[in-house]
Amino acid sequence: MLQEVDVPGGAVVDMTCTLFIHICEAADAAPPKPDSSRTIAMTDIMPKGLTGKLIRRVALLLIIGYFFNYLDRTAVSVAALQMRADLGISAAAFGLGAGLFFVGYALCEVPSNILLHKIGARVWMARIMISWGIITLLTCFVQGEVSFYIMRILLGIAEAGAYPGILLIFTTWFPSKMRGKAIASLEILVLLALAGGAVGLGAVLNLDQFLGLAGWRWVFIVAGVPAVVLGLLVLFFLPESPQRAKWLTSAERTWLVNTLAAEAQEKEKLGVSTLRSAFRNTRIWYLSVLYFMMVVGFWGITFWLPQIVQSEFEGISDFGASALSAIPWLMAIVALIFVSSSSDRRNERRFHAAVPLVIAAIALIVSVAVANPWVALLGIGVAAAGQRSATPVFWNLPAGLVTGAGAAGALALINSVGNLGGFFGPYILGFFADLTGSNSGGLIFFAVCFVVAAIMIVAYKQPKLSASASGPFAPAESAPVGTMSK
Repeated sequence: MLQEVDVPGGAVVDMTCTLFIHICEAADAAPPKPDSSRTIAMTDIMPKGLTGKLIRRVALLLIIGYFFNYLDRTAVSVAALQMRADLGISAAAFGLGAGLFFVGYALCEVPSNILLHKIGARVWMARIMISWGIITLLTCFVQGEVSFYIMRILLGIAEAGAYPGILLIFTTWFPSKMRGKAIASLEILVLLALAGGAVGLGAVLNLDQFLGLAGWRWVFIVAGVPAVVLGLLVLFFLPESPQRAKWLTSAERTWLVNTLAAEAQEKEKLGVSTLRSAFRNTRIWYLSVLYFMMVVGFWGITFWLPQIVQSEFEGISDFGASALSAIPWLMAIVALIFVSSSSDRRNERRFHAAVPLVIAAIALIVSVAVANPWVALLGIGVAAAGQRSATPVFWNLPAGLVTGAGAAGALALINSVGNLGGFFGPYILGFFADLTGSNSGGLIFFAVCFVVAAIMIVAYKQPKLSASASGPFAPAESAPVGTMSK
């Protein structure tokens, strides 16, 4: 069975996944809330234990794959502690190269997700994982700025479609009641990848000159190989659809297929069920711009964090800088769980995304204004915590709008336009660093972007789905979905 497969990196995420499954199974056991508008038939009641089964059989490989997705795209932030000096790459050139990933990513995001919808999740997700792993591994051979730029663009092309593809798979397997937990688990894995990668890949730098290779080259080798292995596992073990899953009981399959079909019918009433309707929908474009404003600062901080730490703490070693870089992401894990729990208890979403973004902006300004390096690190940590805790809340908004081919196009469009912020963020910080010799200008720019995003998310109005869309469960935006929901 799938849960018996020894997956690379599984030890890192085992505790998170186990806790997550327990939360899901507890939710399964909870009685449905009364619905005064109609009588709930027995077929409306979710079979006990179904969520945990879907997590183990469908989501586990994707969740672990997403861990390595972030590890591979951000490995360059740790490698840069040695790579820039070794290859003579300037701050602006590094920022440009780091950001060029998102050019290839944005150009191929929509086509990749459409192909996933047409070819099938299993084959296309395996292709994505295997290709990004190979490109990451080959990055160890770059010799200068031009080859660095080329490999970053190729990595973006290879990874294009990964996150919206996972979201699309979740929309075909998880009804809205269960989807929030599944998506939120990805955000936990992002932060574990950033924190664990900072420490683990920082230690790999100590392999300097092992077998004649520089330590930063080993970083890309160690980061790339697991993704190739995971891609092969996805090819053999990821099921295509609920209708073809032999491990579902007849009752589980019937409930799941009927519930997903009912939700799809409700979303079609919003007019976002085809690719054309997704591109013409003003809400989709609004959410794309909103996500752009959220992402600019996140990627700027992510790719530069080890170097920022090294510049703040005089005389610190490469490993020490990478290890301290884990602190902001560990803070973000705590914030993500806290904000999600508060959002569930109060059944409120918009301000639970907007307030953390405002706090993130204030924290960045404090990190710039105060000379103490520990206060600066704390400020960056609070900023990272604010941005990441707002992200799961955001992604429930488009998930509640789209279905079918519209979901493939809309999710990819939002992710690709938004992640163009990943191109501008690192480059802007590198530009200011070369211009002024300081990171302050870039960090202040990120603070402004966070404030704009907060205003936009408060102004957004989510359309309502009727109660019948998901049986006894509330629509995606308003349904309580556990302590790690969006």
